[in-house]
Amino acid sequence: MHASLRVTSDGQHREVKSGNNTHNHPVTHELYMHLPHQRKMSDETKKTASKLMEIKVNKKILQQELTLQTGKVILLRDLTHLSSLAKNDKTRNNLEQTVTILQDKYGATVEVVTDEKKTVQGLKLFFQDKFMQMSYQAYPEILFIDATYKLLELRLPVYIIACEDSAGAVYLLVTEDKTSLKCMLESFKKHNHSWESTRVFTSDKDIKERDAIIECFPHVALLICLFQAMRSFRREITVDKLGITPGQRLFSLELVHKMAYAKSARDYDQLHEQLVANCPKNVINYFDTNWHPIRAQWTMGMKFSTGCFMNTTNNRLESFNSKLKSVIDRYSSLENLLENNFIILTALRTERDHTAAIQVQKVTICSQPEDSPVFKYRSQLTSYAANFVVEQISLASNVSNRRSR
Repeated sequence: MHASLRVTSDGQHREVKSGNNTHNHPVTHELYMHLPHQRKMSDETKKTASKLMEIKVNKKILQQELTLQTGKVILLRDLTHLSSLAKNDKTRNNLEQTVTILQDKYGATVEVVTDEKKTVQGLKLFFQDKFMQMSYQAYPEILFIDATYKLLELRLPVYIIACEDSAGAVYLLVTEDKTSLKCMLESFKKHNHSWESTRVFTSDKDIKERDAIIECFPHVALLICLFQAMRSFRREITVDKLGITPGQRLFSLELVHKMAYAKSARDYDQLHEQLVANCPKNVINYFDTNWHPIRAQWTMGMKFSTGCFMNTTNNRLESFNSKLKSVIDRYSSLENLLENNFIILTALRTERDHTAAIQVQKVTICSQPEDSPVFKYRSQLTSYAANFVVEQISLASNVSNRRSR
């Protein structure tokens, strides 16, 4: 359709000279509903959609639901646009607001170290809620440390220290140098007076990280996660790096794997002799330089003497990190990371508390007399712990004491 206008003879108005109100395209209700002013969502609908997008509702399901509720045509790009607007919020990555949320909403202990300009780029942020402190106070003997990446758009690594029963603290660091890592650990010691009771620290083989732990916790046994040790072997003992054949690589890795699971120092020494006698010189040099001097930190049999509660890996921490990434988008804001971190913690704590409640409510029936050791142990320990003790008691009954003549 079109209209032709002209100025009136007195020059004060415009008048239609000619017009054609016939559309040059089909005119239907369906096409009308796709016009921009008809697709525009109300403020209330936008608010609802933004809230649902924050909790990661499937866009296609949300699209269908909003279409049914409003009768409007909702496009996926409209929902994506709403999500982008939320990410561009002016309060994004606000350090002062982040500290306020941690203290007021979650009752967390917070310590912030910034550069001279007090910008996020110079940030070292430590936080720990009361439950983390209580968990560490209850189980201070062993700590696990690991970092996860690509969670923050500020590109800060997120360090998590976990104890036997819970996450113990969370740190955000700009630089992963030895000084920053020591600052992180000193903050942990400052707010947790049970640190002197820690006997074991499990980490990967990062030199800066391990040096910082040794200086801040000189009395602990430093262990290397077995999974990460085996991954390092696979990455470093290669055809290209060491100039060996595929067969030599396979043989060397199999031998190193056996050494990792050696049950005693004697078994380890026997396997090491085989490595020296049968493996290429480059493999021997690499192994003796990087791993043999610290064999007590990664060999299974030697680890158990440190009191590691049968922990040989950082799997519990890796599991927590994977759960974090399941609810936190890559390169999220500081505020979003904290909110979703506590969502994960709340979910894990609820599940664990339920398991503990069931353990208390469902008392295991013991067929042994009340004055027997088995009955007494089962009345004091969890079923998981009691089963280990009962197994040892049963094995003890098979031991005979023969006096030599």
